Amino acid sequence: MKKILIIANNNIGHGQSGGDTIFLNFIKYWQKDLKITVLGSQETQELLKRYKLKIKFIKTDEATNLPLFFHQIRRIIKGIKSIYNLRPKNYDLIYTVSDFYPDLIPG
Repeated sequence: MKKILIIANNNIGHGQSGGDTIFLNFIKYWQKDLKITVLGSQETQELLKRYKLKIKFIKTDEATNLPLFFHQIRRIIKGIKSIYNLRPKNYDLIYTVSDFYPDLIPG
């Protein structure tokens, strides 16, 4: 079975973006045929719980109230550290939910 890593590390607050909707639908339809792991923040974890999606999840960061610039820097660093420990060579596909730096750079 092919393995996919989905990086959703940029979520801020309880809102849901278009990229979030797309990756949630990917999980919904692909979980039968692919082994899916999601790497993301606490907000991403809450989003997965809201949609009752039970897949492997790796949490990179807690929710923070930092200004946006510092939030982005923090998530980039946490994402890179998590990727380094994860060994992404074990995945057939890596999908980043958005083109924002906390998703894109670790991807």
